[in-house]
Amino acid sequence: MNPWQCLRHIKHVLETATWAGGSNLVFAAGKVRLAGWAREIDEYTTGPLAEVALGDLSCDSNDPQLLTADVMVRVTVVTAEDEDGSDGREGDRADVTKSTGRSIQELVAEVHKHLHYLGPQDALRLLWRGTTRAAESLAPFPWGFAEVLHFPARLTDQPDYPAPMALQGTAGGGGAITLTWILPPDRYDREKVRLIVKAGSTAPTSVTDGTEITLASPTSTSHTYTPGAGVWSWSLFQRYDESRDPATTNEYIHSGPKSLTVTVT
Repeated sequence: MNPWQCLRHIKHVLETATWAGGSNLVFAAGKVRLAGWAREIDEYTTGPLAEVALGDLSCDSNDPQLLTADVMVRVTVVTAEDEDGSDGREGDRADVTKSTGRSIQELVAEVHKHLHYLGPQDALRLLWRGTTRAAESLAPFPWGFAEVLHFPARLTDQPDYPAPMALQGTAGGGGAITLTWILPPDRYDREKVRLIVKAGSTAPTSVTDGTEITLASPTSTSHTYTPGAGVWSWSLFQRYDESRDPATTNEYIHSGPKSLTVTVT
């Protein structure tokens, strides 16, 4: 991922992260933003916000393929005030946020927890070089309170599109087979998994090299069907959507295949 894609993935992580021990999201839908600090936040906006930005980039002295930068996340708790501007409290307006009125200290702790351990295992080439530095406290604004977290990071602009993993097939007799697999790690552009089949022992090499099987959902991890007795080959591809545009203009990228050949009886 390039630095901009890394930021989009961080946004995705914050949008899907949940509180420990509960199912509530850390931030309600639409409460995570990219770009520079939007100091002109509408004073009537409710609920906690997170804004993600990238600091100055420079080449890594040890690896020219890597860039060094500060990833900055500003967490804001918006207050609910009376008309005269009084009685605003941190964590008000719990009715409009899935984080149910928790304080800014709790929000900051959750952000740090979910972002600090990101690394290659998340299919994200974002390598933290240390723990969060002391948060920079911002003065209270009429619409809330905010803190900025600085994450020193190294980022790469090398493409990385992981394929599904551990494709297995179990023949059930009567010409039937059950296929199971593991999806690649979740990230902002993971769009759908595609299963392609061909007769014979040569596995499909692309999504157009064979017949596509309709799966139950974009994130299915198994499929049972009856191709009939014989030798069959399957390939799984993970499709990524780098544009997030409407369906007619999506820019799709497919992973390499994860393949399997089985004799079905």
